Amino acid sequence: MKSIFQVSTYAIITLLTFTQCDLFKKDPPIGGCTDNRALNYDFMAEESDGSCEYSSVTFYARFPAFNGIQIASIDLFIDGNNNGKITAIYPSSPGNCSAPGTVRYQFYDRQSVDWNTRILLVTGAELFTTGTVSPSRSSECIEINVTQ
Repeated sequence: MKSIFQVSTYAIITLLTFTQCDLFKKDPPIGGCTDNRALNYDFMAEESDGSCEYSSVTFYARFPAFNGIQIASIDLFIDGNNNGKITAIYPSSPGNCSAPGTVRYQFYDRQSVDWNTRILLVTGAELFTTGTVSPSRSSECIEINVTQ
């Protein structure tokens, strides 16, 4: 038969062991978007959970001609990949991030992208415009005029 002292000592040691483990238990990190360039940046987040959302950029044509020569087509390339044709003219701005005839690019990370266009005139001459654009936190859509 065990003595009361042995049972009590065992219970106290077990209780201390569980209590010490609970003292060092760490709460799981708060998940969220940790990229301050994202639209949904969460300053309380401690660990990225892949939920970041980024702005988009809309490429549009402002003029139908260059030096009086009609533009036949405008091809848009982003980071070397063909992203489509710009087919409509917006003299001031399309006013809409997905207006007809524009080409929209959605950022999927915080990285800047290089863009260029190949503008084909009705005479067969080609013009090229180029630039770099970054995602924005303050604007969900950044409009870029490619035929200025």
